[in-house]
Formats: sequence, C-alpha cells, structure tokens
Amino acid sequence: MELLEIITPIFFTLIVAGIFIGIVFSAIPGMTATLAVAVCLPLTYSLGLESGLALLLGLYADGILPGVGGSAASILSYTAAKTFSRTPGRFGNGEPAGIVAS
Repeated sequence: MELLEIITPIFFTLIVAGIFIGIVFSAIPGMTATLAVAVCLPLTYSLGLESGLALLLGLYADGILPGVGGSAASILSYTAAKTFSRTPGRFGNGEPAGIVAS
C-alpha cells in the first residue's frame, strides 16, 4: 500500500527531469553524472525524501547506462555495440530484453 502512495505523477516527472538534466551534464565535456548529483543535491533539500531520491535517481541513471551521454566512453561503447550488433539497422530503437539484462 505504501508503494502506491509514493508513486505519483510528480515522482515520474522528477525522474524524467533528472534524466534530462543528467543528459545535459553528460554532454558537456568534463561534467559527469557524479558532478550532476553533487550540483543538484541542494535542490533536493526542499523536496521530500521520496521526491529527492527520485530526482537523484534520474540524474545518476544517465551516468550508469552505457551509450547515454556525451562522454568519450559512452560514445565508444555505443559505437562498438552498434558495430557488433546482429541487426545494426534496428540498433538504438530500444530492445526490452537488453534493458532488462543491463
């Protein structure tokens, strides 16, 4: 019952906002997901516990997913994965099995 009370539209909005901010931070050279969490941490003080964690989760999820962001390692891992894919034409369209496996 408590899980349903936590999951609200604002919860998902904060996760999506965190992912968007994380992508922007990752696209800037020298910025990382860890730095994005450090910069946005003061913003979470005004939010509740669940809302603050949702924002930080969205920020950090961008940094740990391979192929997301603008860092050199992300670009190289995406290029290598696309090269060795069995279906390069469909690569990047989102395979549910790959998301679950990661």
